[in-house]
Amino acid sequence: MKSLLASVVALTATFTFSFAAVPDDVRGNLDKLVPETVRLLEAKDYATVLETLVPPADFKKITAEKPLAEFAARFGQEKAA
Repeated sequence: MKSLLASVVALTATFTFSFAAVPDDVRGNLDKLVPETVRLLEAKDYATVLETLVPPADFKKITAEKPLAEFAARFGQEKAA
């Protein structure tokens, strides 16, 4: 699970994010981002995870189609584990 998460984080960490939920010093440092993402997933703070890891263009498209709360809830049910 952690290696899969690390892979996802590594792929998405190359994008520039504009969200303030996770500080830039954490977002820009994979050694800090992975543990912070795990912490957020364990806390079931799926909205923050998604705001942090989903590339901005994709995030905008997804949230234009459905509210963030709905997107986060579905992510929590289907993908977060």
